[in-house]
Amino acid sequence: MQSIKYLTFILLLLRGTLSNAACVLDATKDTQAEVLACLALCVCSEVVIPDGVTINMTGNWNLSAAGNITFRIQGSGSLAFSGTELLTLASGSQLIIENTSNTNALTQSGTATDPRIVIGSCTAKGTDFSNVIANGGMTSACAFPVEMSAFYGTLIDKNEVSINWSTASEYNSDYFEVLFSADGRSFESVGKIKAAGFSMESQHYQFEHRYDFAAKEAFYRLKITNLDNTTDYTSIFKVNLNHENALSISPNPSSTSLYIHGLDYRQEQLIAIYNQWGSKVLEKALALDEPLQIKDLPVGLYVVRVAGLKDAITFCKQ
Repeated sequence: MQSIKYLTFILLLLRGTLSNAACVLDATKDTQAEVLACLALCVCSEVVIPDGVTINMTGNWNLSAAGNITFRIQGSGSLAFSGTELLTLASGSQLIIENTSNTNALTQSGTATDPRIVIGSCTAKGTDFSNVIANGGMTSACAFPVEMSAFYGTLIDKNEVSINWSTASEYNSDYFEVLFSADGRSFESVGKIKAAGFSMESQHYQFEHRYDFAAKEAFYRLKITNLDNTTDYTSIFKVNLNHENALSISPNPSSTSLYIHGLDYRQEQLIAIYNQWGSKVLEKALALDEPLQIKDLPVGLYVVRVAGLKDAITFCKQ
């Protein structure tokens, strides 16, 4: 009788729901020790975040001791990184995201460029999460040959958008395919650009898309095809097609530099930045596609005004 009571007490401490096939997490399980204990008790090699459950990580989870496991996120389930947490799985493990339309399957509110998931020698940063989700997960085979550093579009003329992107590094990349949508849901290919293939230096690409429809906005994303015929997708961005109000900023928030989209492509324009108290802190003549350096600005909210335009836009300096 005493042994039965003791076992029941241990099961309650684990705070998870156990099954024969997997360690199924609930919203209260948020430490490495609990997950490892759950795996050991169910004698299984799979961790599941079920539909409708959000797991907020507490501290780093190094699950390498459990050997090769499958970490599965189902339905609208979510794994949330709120600071500098790191999920580490042994080489040979895999992360599976069953619902690739669940854009919140992986979320992070810390620094997006910090590593968040490590499987063997492969790492996914916060900036990779959209690719991880679109690909249905990742393995130790490294699912991300291309590391994107910038991706944006600018209205440069009536019925013409300039699509621009940069990569920090490329491994095994073949070509980029520009996908366009008028509603943000159904995409079609409008062009291809050859990729660098193998590069550890920054690469810059541009594609100009002419359209013949009447709309206030357009949506774009990239399909990246690798030399081994695997594919990745970038996140989606929107371009305002209203010439009278086409200003936008990316990335936002930013810590070092940003781009102001919608400037006159024919000449430089005077840019003024104001802090949240209305004081001008920076002024510069900026050309289309020229980055604006903000690394010396204090952390906070800022307003950007462009000479000759009545509209203002805001950004957050991290």
